[in-house]
Amino acid sequence: MFTRDQYIASVQQEANILKHLYTKLKPADLAYRPTKEQRSMQELIEFLPCNLAAIGKHVVSGDWSTFGDTAGPVKEAAKKDFAATVDRETSAFIAIVKALPESDLTTKNVTLPNGVTVKLGQALVEFNLKFLAAYRMQLFLYLKSCGHAELVTSNLWRGQDPAPKK
Repeated sequence: MFTRDQYIASVQQEANILKHLYTKLKPADLAYRPTKEQRSMQELIEFLPCNLAAIGKHVVSGDWSTFGDTAGPVKEAAKKDFAATVDRETSAFIAIVKALPESDLTTKNVTLPNGVTVKLGQALVEFNLKFLAAYRMQLFLYLKSCGHAELVTSNLWRGQDPAPKK
C-alpha cells in the first residue's frame, strides 16, 4: 500500500506535529487532568516519545515483558527535554525500521501485548503510527481544554500555525 520510506515519512511527520504542539504548552498546563482516571498532561508528555523506538523494539521482537524497563528512561528523558527525546526516539525508530528485511514486514509474525499475532508490517502501523496519531489528537485536545483557543486544524494536521489572515 505504501513504501517503507513513505511509512518513515509519516512517522517523522507525526513526531514533528508532536513537537509543534508541545511548543504551545504552558507550565501551568502540565497539571491538567480531564478526569482522575486519565493521564495528566505531564504524564501524557512523558509517554508520547515511548510510541517510537521504545514500542518499536517490542513490536519487532514480539516480547513485551520488559516494556516498562524500556519506557522508563524515555519518560525520564522526556521530562527534561521533550523535543530532544522525540528526536532521539524517532531516529532510533527509523534505524529499527530501516534494518528490517523487507520480507519481514509481510511474513514475520509478531505477538501484540494482548496476545494477538499479526504480521510485523501491520503491527508497525497498528502500534507506532496509529498510536502517534491518536496521542497527537489527545495532546491537541488537552491543550484546547487548557484554553489554547489559538490552536486550529493546521496545528493538529500539519504541525504549523495558521497562515496570517490578510
